[in-house]
Amino acid sequence: MASSSFISGNFGDIKGFLYAWLGKQNKLPSYEVSQQGTKQRIRFKCELTVISYPYTAIGNSTNKKDAQTNAAIDFCQYLVREGKMSQNELEPYLVNKFIFEYICMMLIHISLILTILTVVINGSIPSSTIETDVNELVKLHKEFLDRSPSVPAIQTYEMRCRAVTECCPDEQENLYTLFSDSQFNEKCLLNGTKLTKSSSTSLCMTTIRQLIQLIKEPIYERYFEILGNNPNRLNRIARWKKQMKMVCSDDELRAHYCERNNMEKFKSCQRKVLEMIAKENVEDDGTIYKTYVSQWEQEYAIDNQKLAKAFPKD
Repeated sequence: MASSSFISGNFGDIKGFLYAWLGKQNKLPSYEVSQQGTKQRIRFKCELTVISYPYTAIGNSTNKKDAQTNAAIDFCQYLVREGKMSQNELEPYLVNKFIFEYICMMLIHISLILTILTVVINGSIPSSTIETDVNELVKLHKEFLDRSPSVPAIQTYEMRCRAVTECCPDEQENLYTLFSDSQFNEKCLLNGTKLTKSSSTSLCMTTIRQLIQLIKEPIYERYFEILGNNPNRLNRIARWKKQMKMVCSDDELRAHYCERNNMEKFKSCQRKVLEMIAKENVEDDGTIYKTYVSQWEQEYAIDNQKLAKAFPKD
């Protein structure tokens, strides 16, 4: 109850106080409210008069109620100045108003600080925009995987991940770099043929043979022919992978290749990438960020159209 009184204050009752005070003299206050300003900046002005008092109190605010309250305060302060009302009578109705106004001012400052922090963290791009964009990218990426044949898009990646575990276990921490920088054949497959322990060699060679069989399937080569080798596309993908490596966790990076259908980890990683793009380009009014997102959406849309035509779903 105390906190409610503190926040709302007694000044909201000052109209009732003035009404009762004047009532003892058989007088009534008269409030006249007029609208001012433009549609974008509407304000209200209240003029308070009382018969036999040669004073017109003025109250201004963005709404009628507060304008009337301010006019009532103005009239009461006039009565105090004229010696007709004691300051002690009025004081309880003013203290909480000033406290309330102070709280409002502090809340405005806090809001400004939060806005500044949002800009510092995400550049000129609001968090809500980043969240909307990352959801759209996740949707497009999932469509891309759903339209892709399982062999080249899922199975070969899973087999490569298994090969890292069985053929080059020391490279597991570098798994993302092995794949994104095309070091897998050199550092893992060739290493697998040099293993000395028979059990490890057997598991590794079995996995390598299964991987080779998948790669030899006609659909594997056809898949990448359909997606094409456009230099701009390949450069964009290479740059994207470097950006992921800069901000995503090891678990998220591993999931990109070894848990292809894990959309939660993909989303978490891509959110970090978008936040980085927004923060790095804070001074360009969001143009680079918007271009980045737009290019990826177009890239996914083109790829998904190609896949839909080449591999139609029943």
